[in-house]
Amino acid sequence: MTRGGTLLLVALLLPAGAVPAPPPRQSAGAILKEFKEQWERRLHVQALDTLQQLAAHDEPRAVDGLLDVLEDDQPALHPVARRVLGGFTRQDSFERLVKKGLGHRRGDVRAQVLRALAEGRPAGHDWGGLAVAALEDRDPAVRAEALLAVGLGRRVEALPAVLALTGDDQARVRQALPACLVRLVGNRCLAVLDRLARDEHWRVRLAALDALAELKSPAAVALLVEALEREPGRLDEDIVAHLVRLTGRDLGAEPERWRAFLATAPPDFVERADAARLVPARYAAGIRYHDIHSASRRFVLVTDLSSSMETREQRRVTNAREYAAVLSRLQIAVTEIARLLSSLDARHAVGLVTFRDDADAWRPVLQPATERTLRDAADELRRWHAGGGTNLQAGLARVFDMAEIALDAPTARGVDLDTVVLLSDGSPTVGELVSPELLLTWVAERNRALRLRIHCIALAGDDLSRDFLRRLAELTGGQYVDKVHGG
Repeated sequence: MTRGGTLLLVALLLPAGAVPAPPPRQSAGAILKEFKEQWERRLHVQALDTLQQLAAHDEPRAVDGLLDVLEDDQPALHPVARRVLGGFTRQDSFERLVKKGLGHRRGDVRAQVLRALAEGRPAGHDWGGLAVAALEDRDPAVRAEALLAVGLGRRVEALPAVLALTGDDQARVRQALPACLVRLVGNRCLAVLDRLARDEHWRVRLAALDALAELKSPAAVALLVEALEREPGRLDEDIVAHLVRLTGRDLGAEPERWRAFLATAPPDFVERADAARLVPARYAAGIRYHDIHSASRRFVLVTDLSSSMETREQRRVTNAREYAAVLSRLQIAVTEIARLLSSLDARHAVGLVTFRDDADAWRPVLQPATERTLRDAADELRRWHAGGGTNLQAGLARVFDMAEIALDAPTARGVDLDTVVLLSDGSPTVGELVSPELLLTWVAERNRALRLRIHCIALAGDDLSRDFLRRLAELTGGQYVDKVHGG
C-alpha cells in the first residue's frame, strides 16, 4: 500500500474529529548518522542540508555532534556548524558548549566556538564575558577570535586587556586588534591604528587600514594618505579603494594628489562622498598577466594543467607584428607566464603552483626574482605538460598552506605572498570538493585570516565554470578576466 493509502486508512479508522499524531521527529543522533553517511558518500550538498536540521535539537547531544564537526579539518562544514551552535540557548546545551567547546584541547576548535557565540549571540547567556576571559588563552587563534568577539559585544571594560595585546608576538592576534578597537572606542583609537598600520606584517597593516576606513573621518583619511606613501605593493590597491570610497574621487596611487585634495577639501567631504559612489579604476601600474593588473610584488601563479589544457585555440598574438596562431591552452598560459617573468626585478618574489589530479609547487616558498631564479622558473615552464583532472581545490590549498606558515612565523617574511592569480579552463572535476558553492565556502573560511587577493582568468569553460571563477575573484576582491573568445 502507498503512503497516501496508509494515511487514508488511518483517517477512516480514527473517531470523527480526531487528527493523526505527526510522526516522531528524527533524533539528533539519527541526523548526525545520516549526515556522516552522506558526507562519506560525497553527497556534500545533501549532507549540509541534513546538518542544518540539528537547529531543531537544542540539546547536549547535538552540541557534541557539532563539536565533532568543528574538530574535523573540513572548513566547508564549519559555517553551518557554527550557525547551529550559536542558535542554541537551552541552559544544558550552553553549559555543554562552554565545558566541551571552550575547554577543548585544540585551540582551533576553541576559536570556532568563540566565533559561533559571537555570530549567534545566544540570548540569556553572557557570551561576551567568555570572550573577555579568552583574551588570555594560550593559543593565538583563540586570542584573535576573542578580540573580534569582544568588539562585537562592545565590552568596553575589556579595553585595558585589548590594548595589552598590541604587544602580542603573534601577527594573527595583532591583525584582529583594529576591528575590535574601532567598535570599542571609535576615533579615539587613531593613534593605535596608525601604529598598527606600520607593523612589520602586511596583514596587520591591512587590518589597520581597513579599520581607518571604517572610521570615515577626515583624520583617518589623512592617515590613509600617509600610508599610501609608505606602502610599496598590494596594499596600495586597498588604500586607493578606501580613499575613492571615502572621498568620491579617484586620484590614483599618487600621494601628492591626495594631499592636495585634503588641503582644500571641505570639512564634510566624507559625508558628500556617499553621493558619488565611484568604483576605483583598475590598478594600471605593477605587474600584468593577461589583462590582470596588480601592484603586488609577492604573488603566486596557479595554473591548470588538466588534460583539457591541450586543447588548441586560435589566438591573436602580438609580437613584431600581430597575427593569428593556433596554440594549445597550455602554450597560451606558458607564453604569458614567460612574458610576465621577464618583466620582474629584484623587488619581486614569485611562486608557481600547478594542479591536475593533485597539486605541485615549484618551490615551497616564494622565490626572490633574481636572474638565477627566473632562469630556473623558465626551465620549470618547459617541463609542464597537461594531463588528468581538474583539482582546483588542491591548487588553492597549496597556496593557502604557504600563506598559513608565513602568517604564523615569529617574524615577518620578505616572501610572504599577498596575491594569487589563478588560470583555468573549466570546472573542478576531481578532489575532495567539486561543488562550486562548497568550494567558495571553503575558500572564504581558509582565506578569512590570510586575506589573499585571488585574481581569476578563464581560458575556456561553460557559463557555470566561468561564473564560478568570477565569483571566486569577487569573494576575495580580485579581478576576473574572460579569455574564452580569444585575445
